Amino acid sequence: MKKKITILVFMFWIMAGTVGCIGSAVPSQEERFKQTANAVTVAAIVRKLSLPFTQTVVMKTVIAEFTRASRINSQTPESTPTFEEITTTPSMTATPQPMSIPTVINVPIYTPVTGICNWAGYIMDVTYPDGTQVSPGGTFRKTWRIQNLGNCAWGPNYLLMYEMGTQMNAPIYLPVTQGNVPPGGIIDISVDLMAPTTPGNYQAIFRLRSPDGSNIPINNHGDGSLWALVSVGLPQPCNWAGFIMDVTYPDGTTVNPGEAINKVWRIQNIGSCSWNSNYQLLFSSGDRLGAPDFIQFTQNIIPPGGFIDILIKLTAPNNAGTFTSYFKMRAPDSSIFGTGSNADGSIWVKVVIMPTPTITPSVTPIIPTLTITPSVTPVTPTLTVTFSATPVTPSPTVTPSPITPTQTPVTPSATPITPTLTPETPSPTPP
Repeated sequence: MKKKITILVFMFWIMAGTVGCIGSAVPSQEERFKQTANAVTVAAIVRKLSLPFTQTVVMKTVIAEFTRASRINSQTPESTPTFEEITTTPSMTATPQPMSIPTVINVPIYTPVTGICNWAGYIMDVTYPDGTQVSPGGTFRKTWRIQNLGNCAWGPNYLLMYEMGTQMNAPIYLPVTQGNVPPGGIIDISVDLMAPTTPGNYQAIFRLRSPDGSNIPINNHGDGSLWALVSVGLPQPCNWAGFIMDVTYPDGTTVNPGEAINKVWRIQNIGSCSWNSNYQLLFSSGDRLGAPDFIQFTQNIIPPGGFIDILIKLTAPNNAGTFTSYFKMRAPDSSIFGTGSNADGSIWVKVVIMPTPTITPSVTPIIPTLTITPSVTPVTPTLTVTFSATPVTPSPTVTPSPITPTQTPVTPSATPITPTLTPETPSPTPP
């Protein structure tokens, strides 16, 4: 409560100071507009500062931003305090350089991804955001705030690897941490760099690498890399954009065929000219995804160092595959500009459309249960007699073979035969 009262009193003091001392002349309409803009800027900063900041940091940030806004409105060519001067004490000796203050972004805290060992989430550039002016040959420490979104803890064998671009005296690799970063933990990763002596815009690109040698994806940060992009000894170009993060649909997001895609990028104005409603987002190349040729990407004034979330509505194709659509910005004078060291890089949306799955029904054989109830129906047999007219074949006539008698000699028995005498009865004499 004390902190809120202190901040409100301080805001009242600032807004009162913008009106001027009592008895001064009535300000013109233009001066009143500037004073109102300053008060709104201060109120917006106080409202958007996240809880981890201390009261002292809030005070210093409000003072620095109010001073910067006043200089811009009054067109006084004075340098902007560095982020280190506002929030922390630099841990190395370096020439103070004007740079934009990335404290007006709500710091996102991501939810860890389940089932994936190594994954990272970009939160913010703690020091030296894109387009920071540095002195030729000057040393500076670039710091990113990263969250461990995977299921594996990070240790000294997790590395920040230089990959490509201008090396700026960066080591080939260095440990991400000397301690332990558990899943969901947040860490500031720093690398010491040296600006080239030749005027120009320079970019060094880095990757996070796991112990098995694979690159760790960095959610919501373009192609998954980290970079330092500085300007050496050159006047700030009028139109220059700095990519901050993918607010929605980070690279490789899987979408359904025909799905509506509301793509949002967070972009910083790192040039010297303010953006207004005459600035456009222009379709550049790649897969159109239903994008119009251009859209008006802001209706407000985005001053140098300011941030904006740019929304474009797209539609996923109906066929499967990986689709990438590229965009750049167009100024009122029809000049095309973008991101990167030459202010000509694109921002993009990259989505993956999966094929519509073919559902093959699984056939489970159904074995019916058959219940038989016997019915007793008397059956009257029907006798059908079929006569077969089969011709009878007569039996062949058998011709008897002549039999030759076999004579067996009879041996007379020596038993005497006594004749039986029967009295003869005389036959009647015929008459």
